Amino acid sequence: MDQQSLFAEFEVAGIWWVPGSEHKVKGKLHYSPTSVATLKMDGVLEASDRDTMLDGMIVVHGEDRSRKPWTLLKAFEQTFNPERFDGNHTTSTVIASYLVSGVHLLSLADLKVDLVELSFPGLAKSLKQGSNITSDLSEIHDQITIKWQRPSEFALRLEGSKVVLSSHWYPTYSGSSKETSLRECPILRLKFDEATSYELIQPLIMHLRNLLITLHGMPCPILDLSIENPLGPGNPDIKAFFGQSCSSNFPTDPLWINMLVPLFKISPETFDSVITKWFELSSETKFAVNWFCGLVLLPTPYNHIDFVNLVQSLESLHRSFNGDEFLTKQEFKPVKNALRERLAELNLSDSHKEYISTTIGTANRYPQKGRLVELFNYLPGELGSQVALSPESFAQLVVNTRNYATHLDPKAEKKSMTAEEVTFANFGLKVFFRMLLLNAIGIDSKTILEGLKHHADFQHFRSCVPWDKRTLGEKDECETH
Repeated sequence: MDQQSLFAEFEVAGIWWVPGSEHKVKGKLHYSPTSVATLKMDGVLEASDRDTMLDGMIVVHGEDRSRKPWTLLKAFEQTFNPERFDGNHTTSTVIASYLVSGVHLLSLADLKVDLVELSFPGLAKSLKQGSNITSDLSEIHDQITIKWQRPSEFALRLEGSKVVLSSHWYPTYSGSSKETSLRECPILRLKFDEATSYELIQPLIMHLRNLLITLHGMPCPILDLSIENPLGPGNPDIKAFFGQSCSSNFPTDPLWINMLVPLFKISPETFDSVITKWFELSSETKFAVNWFCGLVLLPTPYNHIDFVNLVQSLESLHRSFNGDEFLTKQEFKPVKNALRERLAELNLSDSHKEYISTTIGTANRYPQKGRLVELFNYLPGELGSQVALSPESFAQLVVNTRNYATHLDPKAEKKSMTAEEVTFANFGLKVFFRMLLLNAIGIDSKTILEGLKHHADFQHFRSCVPWDKRTLGEKDECETH
């Protein structure tokens, strides 16, 4: 892995042009892992260079000082006006959502991949306990011998796909001739049976990231992403770069004890099944899971906004689990007809009847409270009670608070949570969402409860859940961290 990694800022000086153009411009590319890439050039791309524009976006090719090729994708100029001056010469700026080093492309679909390697924070602690590094001191030569034994690795074929997911360990050395240190570093690999468009494998990469976010119970952005060059040895490594909308404030080397369910805690007998089920579940619930993991990676500064987003992501998850309606359309049809017949007999204006008729279909849809209660019913009792002793009361409190936050109904304010309680609710709803996903992929309750038991923030949450204290008739004296 070279110094330019997915989750590290860097700059690249070089020359830049649009594919098919002879017009080349000097410029410096700045990459930020939590934003878009910015290319500032001492000149502008001529109007004729924009023949490759698609939906207002352009592709930009470049070459750095070491002659390594670069591609900027989904890029556009901040202005098409060339009459911007910095001193005595014209300058321009291009921003891009994707960077690829090591190859020139016209689109992401053109990048054919058969092997992707990814690194994540906390992966070493999640895969195994302890260290496989030992040292021996030689009294005769006054030397220390460092030994490393490669840890066990896993490999499994994702069911119904042409890809193998595996772990791989490698040692890294640092220091001088007098003092050397060794670290063991893991990566996860996706190996495809045949060259596949990078555009098609992007969802798999996001599913893998979201799995670790859910298991670890903390933000887990992709730190690095390398692609084996299909042109073979001697060609530069291909790397992809894209902003992940993630706060830079995340644990870079968390202890396994602080993770909800580290990978090594999943029993060997069920490990393959759990992982393959995750990829199936992620495909079925992608909007809910992506929404939730986005909130974990980059929470907003406003608790009530996070609260509303968490509730909506849970609603989306319920739709994926159980659909949107109590009865099938065929079963509800006679009920709907009976309601409309009764409506026709009422002494109401035609416009009022028409309005009511159009809303009859909502009578067959789950109410928000019903969705939340049913999600609690998906969990074994000992898991659901970790969030709320009374799911019915908690669900009603969530609905009241959500209604007040979205509609600002003064009547709902008295029945909704306080600002302090919303902070607790956000934590509890995130735990609830993770438990639902982990339970759905086959991780047993005992393993989940053990993870919660060792989680310091969760123990504080459990010791003073305000809605449970009211249920038990206890005085609420809790404070948020």
